[in-house]
Amino acid sequence: MIKKDAIANLSPKQQEEAHKIGELTDQFVAADMIVFAAPMWSLSFPAPLKEYLDCIVMDGKTISLSKNKVDGLLDDKPRKVVYVQSSGAELNPLTKMILNRGVNYVKDLMHLMGIKKFDDILVDGTGYTELEKNIAVEKAISKIDMKIEFMEKLEKIGV
Repeated sequence: MIKKDAIANLSPKQQEEAHKIGELTDQFVAADMIVFAAPMWSLSFPAPLKEYLDCIVMDGKTISLSKNKVDGLLDDKPRKVVYVQSSGAELNPLTKMILNRGVNYVKDLMHLMGIKKFDDILVDGTGYTELEKNIAVEKAISKIDMKIEFMEKLEKIGV
């Protein structure tokens, strides 16, 4: 769809949608820091996020397709992705590792496109009440502060 002659054969509405996909992809490519925030839905993430991810994986912009392999094109400059996810349940670490397909999918996709710096912030136990939500958010904020300090230390030593 990125070939101009292919876009010219589309209806005006489809052309508009193709241009919007190109704009979203260009915006993603231009970014140094990308933050995704989504709730866990059915062990993954909401469909609109999947639709966005499908749009930005584009041959010639974020990946290069050849007959036998896919190469990421986004290793041309330092980029960082942070994935923030909330979930109502408080999951134990083993269960979280096995069932957290959304985080793993996004991380794998970013690596495929050439973005190696990926971090996640999991806001577990948001529950059903305002109190449960507030406790979970406070825990997540303390994790964020620790992660920022850790990332700053890594950057100082060149990692």
